[in-house]
Amino acid sequence: MEGLGELLSTHPVDNRRHLTTGVVIIAGALLSAGLGFALAGLGVPLALVPLSRVVRGGLRERFDVHEDGIVHHTRGGRRSWTWCEVASLRVRWNPRRRRLSRCVVRFSDGSRVVIHRTAVDGPLLAGTLLAQRPDATAPAEPKWWHRS
Repeated sequence: MEGLGELLSTHPVDNRRHLTTGVVIIAGALLSAGLGFALAGLGVPLALVPLSRVVRGGLRERFDVHEDGIVHHTRGGRRSWTWCEVASLRVRWNPRRRRLSRCVVRFSDGSRVVIHRTAVDGPLLAGTLLAQRPDATAPAEPKWWHRS
């Protein structure tokens, strides 16, 4: 992308996993409804979360890291920000599995991007953001926020 310098890395998002998860939840809800289970109605709201990620991002969603910023490509187009526009970072790691759980990036224009564990090399992407803007890290969430 022009103005952000050389492309350093590309991180596609595997939204097929979200699609598969949503379809499996709906299929399970339909099966349990056919068998008469009262909890079948929970399937559709639960399926909306992963399916909404597919609708928003599309199957070709990706993040590009450049020398001077980041670009987010989605089904609806692309947006780019310089490192200076990163207002806050909140990175949550899964210590048991030793992988990225999610990284919420807020920008100075008010927009927000969430990098989930389905991003290829998500930890590298989160690490790059932290290295470029260590001053933008949000305060840690209280321990009661995460229930194990």
